[in-house]
Amino acid sequence: METNRDGLELIIMSNYVSQLSKIISDFSHSVMDSTGKKYNLEVRNFFFGGAACYVCDKIFLTLTKVGLGIKLSDADLKIIFELGGRELKYFEKGYVKKEYVILPENVISDASQLFDWIRTSIAFMGKKSA
Repeated sequence: METNRDGLELIIMSNYVSQLSKIISDFSHSVMDSTGKKYNLEVRNFFFGGAACYVCDKIFLTLTKVGLGIKLSDADLKIIFELGGRELKYFEKGYVKKEYVILPENVISDASQLFDWIRTSIAFMGKKSA
């Protein structure tokens, strides 16, 4: 197990896990809700050879061959779809993962936007677990 600069534990197991851990570690210094509560994040191997990031013991972010998927509220999903996001399906003929979207490259490549969407997802997950 590896610990980043803020003490958040990240489990490193695969290439996708390493990539997702890097994304999370870049932003983890500010991963907290509006009350200042800090959330522990854990990255693990995921189905389909990918990686998943957990908060509140629930998956909120996945990285697989289909892209970087994030869990969001219905209102936020609409915004991401307008920015070029795609439905998350792990297989061509598989079912669509509700509450998830594949982030478009223009969001992924903009560190500020990516960070904002990660925080938005974590806040959404925090509300769901309350």
